[in-house]
Amino acid sequence: MTKECDYYETVTRKIFHNLRESLGIYGVSEDKTKHIGNSSTNWTLDASCYPSEDGILVIIECRRKTTSKVTQEQVGGLAFRVGDIGASSAFMVTPIGFQMGAKKVATAKKLACSH
Repeated sequence: MTKECDYYETVTRKIFHNLRESLGIYGVSEDKTKHIGNSSTNWTLDASCYPSEDGILVIIECRRKTTSKVTQEQVGGLAFRVGDIGASSAFMVTPIGFQMGAKKVATAKKLACSH
């Protein structure tokens, strides 16, 4: 991973931490987190947060893309991780935006996507 990607993830975590009250988030991880899914797959998440002290995990995924928008396959992969880990939902953050198919998948799976 590049230093730019690491920096983008760090800044994203700080933004979520600073906006946690506005977003209704109890806590945000300070670094990447690891989780084992129902598929026995090990997942490394860019960040994770919880909507309340005893809330269910919410995934924060960063895609620092500079030349192409996030694809529906990438959003579909995030949707799979949500289910496999047992998270309640996810945020996907990117500076460049999402392809139309990615937006449709995000809407169908109730994932928050922003750029």
